Order: sequence, then structure tokens, then C-alpha cells
Amino acid sequence: MFGKTFSSFTFGLMVIFLLSCNNATETPIPIEKIYEGSLIRPSVSDLENFYQEGYTSITGHIRIQDLESTEIHQNLHYLSNLKHIGGSLELVSLSEVEDLEGLNQLDSVSGSLSIVYCHKLRNMEGLDKLSHIGMEFKLNLNESLIDLQGLEFLSSIGMKLKLAGNHQMLSLKGLNNLETIGGTLEIGEYYGSGNDKLESIEALSNLETLDHRLDIHNNASLQHLAGLENMLSVWRVDMTNNSILSDFCALESMVKNEGVDGPFELIGNAYNPTAEDIKAGNCSQ
Repeated sequence: MFGKTFSSFTFGLMVIFLLSCNNATETPIPIEKIYEGSLIRPSVSDLENFYQEGYTSITGHIRIQDLESTEIHQNLHYLSNLKHIGGSLELVSLSEVEDLEGLNQLDSVSGSLSIVYCHKLRNMEGLDKLSHIGMEFKLNLNESLIDLQGLEFLSSIGMKLKLAGNHQMLSLKGLNNLETIGGTLEIGEYYGSGNDKLESIEALSNLETLDHRLDIHNNASLQHLAGLENMLSVWRVDMTNNSILSDFCALESMVKNEGVDGPFELIGNAYNPTAEDIKAGNCSQ
């Protein structure tokens, strides 16, 4: 009797010991820490405090602008805990920044993401986990931007994707998993600057949903629209002054299936077919 009781007692102790060891080795659940407010042109000490406090989310906006070259990468590093921005993120006139390392944990921006006048930025590396932008994604006047590598996880943009004045950009490589734009795709500005060296938009091959407008203007090196074959519908199409653009066959399926609800205007391109021309199979020249 005593032997059986002792054995049971010993077995119970062993079970408790093993469970305690398992619990001790479990990875702790990370704690989300929310910053209430915005960081508009913050000082180095503001950003350093933000980092040291371990904030993973911010309810408002972040605007970083006109930093000295010695400060840029350190200041982006101060955002390296950040996973979510409730407002917008603006990076403006960071003249020496070449990549976006430091933003590697960021997975969503509820507002807009604007990157403007960052003249040495070559791609989007550093935004590896970004999957959703709630409003507008604007890339304007970044003179060294070649492509959009680093955005391979991005699947949806709530309102608008605007690319203009990025004169070294050759392709949209990096947007290969983008499926939805809730408003407008604008590649080049109607009254402003295009993307002079842009040759390919094939990275948009997974884009199906475009709720408002397809605008392509003033892109001097764009000859065809390969990459837009899977688009199902759009309200309006405007393409102007793309001097060698002569192949619109990527739009053929959408046009034939009455996927364009509003105006279809092609003006000042190398070839300017009407929607009826495209339906008849005359989509290129």
C-alpha cells in the first residue's frame, strides 16, 4: 500500500516538474504599447524616447522631414518597434536616405503613406511587412528610385496609388502581390510630371480591383500596358501624352466585358484607339 502511494506521489511530482519546465520555456506573448497622439517633425530626443518606451502603435500621424544625413538612419531606427500607424506616415526631403531600414516591423498604415523628395532612395527595402495602406500611397519626385522592391507583402491600398516624377524608375517591381486599389491608379500627372524611364508595369499582374480611375500620363518610355490583363473593372480610363504607348491589348478583356463604366479617353499617345476599336480587336499599332 505504502509503495503504491509513494509511487503515485513521485509520479505526481514529476508531472508538476515537467509542466513547470514547459511553462518556463514558452515564448512570452508580446505586449502592444500604444502612443496616443502624433509625431510631427519630432526632435531626436522625441524619437529616442518613443523607441525606449517600446511603442508598437501610434494613433496619429508621423512626419519626418529635412533631416541631416547623420540623423536619418538613426531616426528611422527609432521607429523599429512600430507595427501600426493609425494616421499617416510622411517622409519628406530626406535627401541622403537610400533605403527604409528601420521600418521593418510596420505592417499597416491606416492613413496615407507619402514619400517625397527623397533623392537617393533607390527602392522600398525596409517595408518588408507592410500589407495594407488605408488611404493614399504617394511616391513623388524621388530622383533615384529604380523600382519598388521591398513592397512584396503589400496587397491593398484603400484609396489611391500615385507615382509621379520618379525619373529613374524602370518598373513597378515589388508590387507583384497588390490586388486591390479602392480608388485611383495614377502613374504620372496630367498637368505635371511623369516617370520618364518607366518601361514596365507588369508587376501589377495581380491587380483585379480598381474602383475609380486608371490614369497614365506623360511616361515617355512606356510602350505597352502588360500587367493590367487581370483588371476586371474601373469607372474611368484616361491616358495622355505617353509618347510611345501604342499597345493597349492588356485592357482588351476588361473593355470587351463592359468593365469600363465611364469615359474612355486616350489622347496624345502613339496610338489612341477608342473602346470600340479595342472591342473589335484593334488594340495595338
